[in-house]
Amino acid sequence: MAGKVAKLLDFRLGSNGTPTTLVDVSNKVSDIKTNRGADTPEVTAFNGSGAKDYAAGLTEGSLSVEFFYDATLDTHLNGVLGYDTPINFQLGGLGPATGNPKKTGTCILKKLDDPRKVGDVMKLSAEFQVSGPITSGTY
Repeated sequence: MAGKVAKLLDFRLGSNGTPTTLVDVSNKVSDIKTNRGADTPEVTAFNGSGAKDYAAGLTEGSLSVEFFYDATLDTHLNGVLGYDTPINFQLGGLGPATGNPKKTGTCILKKLDDPRKVGDVMKLSAEFQVSGPITSGTY
């Protein structure tokens, strides 16, 4: 079975003051990684089988995004760094065409780096902590 090649990306973020109004930043993204997981607290009782037992716990997620530098985007991201309200996000790895999968949720900008090196393309790196569930759906 052949895999899918990501040719389009749809990534949108809320902003400071309008956390639920999504701004399309797709054309500035060079790389994005999502990470999702769940706590697994130990629930082993006495007189068990001699093996540990675990339960599914709370879930969490994060987004690591690398952007091509843009002054407007830099202002947008600096505006949400330290913002009290989680902002909305929308991510569609195959683009925003009808029927394509997408993930939505809210997040907090946790870290923003803008490394500079002579001769390299200017980029911004951002780490977002997901706050609440990530919802899977379609466009």
